[in-house]
Amino acid sequence: GTNLDLVCSSAGSSTVSVLTNNGFGLLSVATVVNLAGTNSGVGPIGVVLASISSTSFLDILVVNEQANTMTWVTNHGFSLVTNIVVTTNVVSGTNLITSVTNRNNVGNFGVYSNFPVGLAPTALVFFTNGINTNMEIAVANSGTNYLSLFSVTNKTIKFYTNVPTDHRPQSLTMVGHGTNIWLACGTKNNGVMVFTN
Repeated sequence: GTNLDLVCSSAGSSTVSVLTNNGFGLLSVATVVNLAGTNSGVGPIGVVLASISSTSFLDILVVNEQANTMTWVTNHGFSLVTNIVVTTNVVSGTNLITSVTNRNNVGNFGVYSNFPVGLAPTALVFFTNGINTNMEIAVANSGTNYLSLFSVTNKTIKFYTNVPTDHRPQSLTMVGHGTNIWLACGTKNNGVMVFTN
């Protein structure tokens, strides 16, 4: 079977924790990645895993609500996870917990890169653009009325545009497959916006 691990962000301590599953349903003591030393990693609230710096290892992307930034933490060590089978977001206080699968060994996290985004980012998604198969990142900025979009090419992340939304985007998810990809964005006024390619 597949062992589910957890990666969670903790806004109060400016950390991201990796809790590994021992195969018997028990989680290990957390491996903690401290974002406070990055000067822009204050208040991490949303976290995803993405193949950016390597095809073998998954890096951590996190948005920092208090610092108005996105932080990219590269994974240069053992594979954090080898395959994402299920991703489930559960809000627990100020923590957003994302389940991931099939972790081999604790990652060796290296370089931290910070990117400015809009005010009070709360969620992000890593996805493949269905038209040109480019990898992209979308960030929901709850303090403003737009999504920040980044392109991912040649192991680099580059901002390329802001997309206007309805009232204060709060959450993001990607749906579809192949050339039919949609971003669904939940907003503060209980609305849902869908962006198509």
